[in-house]
Amino acid sequence: MHQALRTTRLIDPTAGGVVVEAQALPIVELAGMPGWLTGESLLDQGVEIGMPNLPRGLELPQVESVDWTCRVDALGPATVRLRIAERNHRIFDENPSWLGIVLEDAADTAGWVTTTHENTVLLSGPGASVEIGSPFSIAIRDAAGKLVFRTGERLRQVAGFPMAPPVLIDEETVAINLEMGTAEDILGFGEQFGRLVKNGQRFVLRTEDALGTGTGRAYKPAPVWHSTAGYMALLNTGASVSVDVGSTRPSVLSLTSYDDVIDLIVIVAADPALRLLEYTRLTGRAEVPQPWAFGYWMGRCRYHSSSETLEVANTMREHRIPADVLHVDPDWLILDRLNTDFIWNEQRFGTVSQFCDDLDDRGFRLSVWEVPYVDRRSPIHDEAAANGYFVTTTDDELAELEGTPTPEGLPRSLIDFTNPEAVRWWQDLHEEFIHAGVAVFKTDFGEGCPNGMRTTDSTPEHYTHNLYPL
Repeated sequence: MHQALRTTRLIDPTAGGVVVEAQALPIVELAGMPGWLTGESLLDQGVEIGMPNLPRGLELPQVESVDWTCRVDALGPATVRLRIAERNHRIFDENPSWLGIVLEDAADTAGWVTTTHENTVLLSGPGASVEIGSPFSIAIRDAAGKLVFRTGERLRQVAGFPMAPPVLIDEETVAINLEMGTAEDILGFGEQFGRLVKNGQRFVLRTEDALGTGTGRAYKPAPVWHSTAGYMALLNTGASVSVDVGSTRPSVLSLTSYDDVIDLIVIVAADPALRLLEYTRLTGRAEVPQPWAFGYWMGRCRYHSSSETLEVANTMREHRIPADVLHVDPDWLILDRLNTDFIWNEQRFGTVSQFCDDLDDRGFRLSVWEVPYVDRRSPIHDEAAANGYFVTTTDDELAELEGTPTPEGLPRSLIDFTNPEAVRWWQDLHEEFIHAGVAVFKTDFGEGCPNGMRTTDSTPEHYTHNLYPL
């Protein structure tokens, strides 16, 4: 049985925010035509009861409400955080950085005020305003009052049946439905192998080994999008998210999170550069690499020995091809293929310091591949397991790599990067290679962590798969 948020009532204006009480009612989808109905009267739901082609004999659900809450908080002059969940959900006690996606908890709430009207609550700030309506709706405007973001309560078929209730809930998901303007383009959602403008597309944001560019899978999907209406948004979640950008309903952007909460950050600005500036303030900014990192990198899957690698380096210099980095995939390890234990393969590459020196003589820096997995046959595995450095199941068994086949079908363990001691241990394993001259560690994979795992920081179990690579 689905539920939809319907009525709202202000319960608490806060400093730079507002808390609204909401009621979720059972709702059913019409058979044979688009539309949804609760057990409320048709007039209260805006249905045109005089239409001759109304469906007959509808079995409407009981009007039994469940208490939900919608909380809006300012994070900056034109940035807000919307949290929608059942009453007393843990999300209302969590800072924006609770999952490690957002890094900045300091909020600029100066100039934000709350006002109430007959059927709405308005939170207004220097660069944006958020209006919560009853029946439940959300509308966000820019500083000039232009509407940039609104839920789908207005979208109805000819008889007035709503087609995109603002928030739809079932046993496994929470969906938010937004109205798209006729000229509005939606872009983003991380790595996707398709058109830049996403209108008309449907896809699931779940980190996968892409296995090419035509599979519909992606290594780095992200629930982050831009709208040409004048905003960008981030679903602050580790759950998988199903996205429908006007595919099922031409005017509906629908995001269905396989979760029990919506934690949404919206940044209002007409200029995409300003939106990205605010987004990176919240989520972190990369340091600018050294100039050589912007040069030409050469690699193949894979160089099998130092002699093969140096032959490539010599040939490139012979032909005066500018290049700065040579990348070596797993053959630098003795126990390779979905394992990294930092045991250098001297049989193939000699000593790491001599190999780096030989490349340096030719004007190259060395990049080596690594994964966050450790083969159970590795000499370092037992030490890591004994110290609790691996991700575990809820039964305290070692988690096993999921999805990507391993060469002999043997399990691989996964480093628990939410454990500070495991992080330090992993960092220390890099030290001798850095001192020997290795310039780059190319981090690969990570999508093999299953959902339902236990981590040191108690990441929600249905978030572990998507958050692990991050």
